[in-house]
Amino acid sequence: MPGTASKLISTGAATGFIGSSYSDDGGLNWTDIEVSAQRTALGVVDSTHMWTGGFTTSPNSDGIFKYFIVPTISCVDTAISAGTTTASVTQVCGGDTVEFTSTGVYAPTVGDFAGVSWVITNAPITGSANPQLEPSLIASYTFNFPAPATSLRQFINDGTLIGAQAPYGVYYWTPLVFGNAIAASNPPVFLSDLVLDAQCILTGTSVAVTVFDPLDPACTVGINEVNSALGISTSINGQNIDLKVNSERSGMAVIEIFDISGRKVTGQNSPVYKGVNHIFIDASTFAGGTYIVKAMVNGVAGQSKIVKM
Repeated sequence: MPGTASKLISTGAATGFIGSSYSDDGGLNWTDIEVSAQRTALGVVDSTHMWTGGFTTSPNSDGIFKYFIVPTISCVDTAISAGTTTASVTQVCGGDTVEFTSTGVYAPTVGDFAGVSWVITNAPITGSANPQLEPSLIASYTFNFPAPATSLRQFINDGTLIGAQAPYGVYYWTPLVFGNAIAASNPPVFLSDLVLDAQCILTGTSVAVTVFDPLDPACTVGINEVNSALGISTSINGQNIDLKVNSERSGMAVIEIFDISGRKVTGQNSPVYKGVNHIFIDASTFAGGTYIVKAMVNGVAGQSKIVKM
């Protein structure tokens, strides 16, 4: 490290050796900085100005990470909070997305792993001593460290979790903040990959959302009304998605594509004319998996699901 006699900085991206660390004695002994994500090339000016490369999770975030000192927030800090929880909708039909927000998050930063995460349960667990031990637990999300002041999560009713692994019905989304957790599997990605410290957990307020079967009468009328005006279907053509839009009127199609986690992958605007239109979308950089394609023309929406192998 420039300006020091024997301090070294190391980063890693290989399985079992991810994260970053430093040595104060020329490499004889090493101390982890963080071990939760893959880190690549380093750029170091001095002991307080450092950057490292990494992998992107969206077109407009990640990729380059800046080193900064995380303030120490203990488990007994009276300001710790899981935030105020809201949901964008109270029910989702087939293919619909709901976004959950918790504002005013303030999480511990102590221990091997700390931060904020969310869980899905089939009963409310507001204030739970340990959400991992709740019998109503269905699934958990990834965790964030350091915890942002506003924590966001999405759920797409695509039938892969609720509908396949759990029956349709009312479910609850709950944020929690934690510290002093240890890894149950390496590298830990989801909250379920950690063992939580019961003395360093604060569980927020559960919010309920009804997840409907796509054929439920509460959804069927709305879906048929949409499809009668704007019918869309998708197929893979080489490295492209062939989006077929059957529109009753000419206009501009606003197209968005989301991955299974609800993250927007790409979007574009394309002119369409009355009748059948074929719009080709470059999918060469898409990872294999399930995607939701949404299109809107003249205020009328439609959507389709596609799987890229």
